[in-house]
Amino acid sequence: MTSPTTAAPLKVFVSYSHRDESHKDDLVVFLKALQKLGKVSIWQDRAIDAGSEWNAEILQALDSADIILLLITARFIGSDFCFSKEMNRALMHHEQQTARVIPIIMTPCAWQQMPFAKLQVLPTDGKPVTEWNSLDAGLDNVIQGITRVVNKLHSSPSPPDDGWATPPTAAVTDENGPASSAASAVTPSMDSTSQRLPQSTMQTRLALFRLLSNLPGPTFDAIV
Repeated sequence: MTSPTTAAPLKVFVSYSHRDESHKDDLVVFLKALQKLGKVSIWQDRAIDAGSEWNAEILQALDSADIILLLITARFIGSDFCFSKEMNRALMHHEQQTARVIPIIMTPCAWQQMPFAKLQVLPTDGKPVTEWNSLDAGLDNVIQGITRVVNKLHSSPSPPDDGWATPPTAAVTDENGPASSAASAVTPSMDSTSQRLPQSTMQTRLALFRLLSNLPGPTFDAIV
């Protein structure tokens, strides 16, 4: 018996045309297995509460997603919101490597020349879900592909600390002389991190931290 993963569930955003609601519902049913194992949490726009600003809610959920599923049909491609806003924003996250974007070919349509066609699609060989011997067979193939991605993302190690995750320490000096005594109140792990860095890198870090700390709030927010 498979036990639930101890890692935090990956956030899955489902992008679809409302005219394809039944296809979305079928896919979500198959995704529930991953959700029950604690591997993913599923978000779709039907989760938006009454009275909420739906556009802001959608974009916030999309921007925080780990995996973005694009349910591709002729209606998705024809939707200005799905195609121009959600898909383009998803591809931006793909380029920035902040989310994995998975196009799912649900029904036959002219998708091969679309911007997302550079990505590996599901099901296998881009055969539309509705053209498999059964709908369940097509969706099962999709879920197998999504499961491989989920397991790979869960097993990916955290990126190594290059030293920028911690502030500069007392070991750093610059043209103004030694750093202030307040900077010396650091943990041993932070000291060891700085000791591994070249002097020029530490000086650059110190200058950057000083520059950012002196910026007014609105300017700092604009840069971020």
